[in-house]
Amino acid sequence: MHIIFESILNAFECPVCLKCGSYFVRNNYFCTACGFDFIQNFTKMRQHIYDDTLAVNSFLCWEKFESDSCSELVYLLKTRSSQCAWCWYVNIFDSEICDLIRPEKNSVLIAVPGSKKSFHTTYFTNEIQRLTGCETLFAIQKKPNAKPQKQNNANDRSLIEFEINEEFTERLLSADWIYLIDDIVTTGSTLINIHKTIQTFLLINGKTTVNISALTLFYRT
Repeated sequence: MHIIFESILNAFECPVCLKCGSYFVRNNYFCTACGFDFIQNFTKMRQHIYDDTLAVNSFLCWEKFESDSCSELVYLLKTRSSQCAWCWYVNIFDSEICDLIRPEKNSVLIAVPGSKKSFHTTYFTNEIQRLTGCETLFAIQKKPNAKPQKQNNANDRSLIEFEINEEFTERLLSADWIYLIDDIVTTGSTLINIHKTIQTFLLINGKTTVNISALTLFYRT
């Protein structure tokens, strides 16, 4: 009964357009007109550089408090009931993803570990794998006793430690290009820590020629 009740509530989680309040809502949480306007204004491929070394490529960028509708959209997309909407946003960037990732460069994808109940990053990574043919490695994992990410503030997230999954070390060392795949980036702390973990692992094993970059769907500046 609880599951049935929860599914009914999820169906009415966003009954109106986030921008104009229309009841004619599509899978993207906007009506047709507002959805087109949103895509035109916010979906521009941008690149951000962290620590002068890690390039983070993102499709939808917004500044904190810049757009109430965009902030509300991201909040809704982080819920468990956003499968349809999340798939809709991922799938509109098929051609851009293919242009960005080069499978012929001996590339591998690494999904950033998140909540066990979250499907967002996994779906995004699987879709990139389907489009490009690149191999996916679940080569990064949080160290034991790490709190769930949602329970951490920005400072706590910067302290989360990661480690290499030994099952994938050989393939990780043989790759020439590594793409870190994440769903929504707000502080960047997780990507920075994972990047440092991989860099340290590669240097210890004498590998200095690997290119590492990140790809995320949403990015908050």
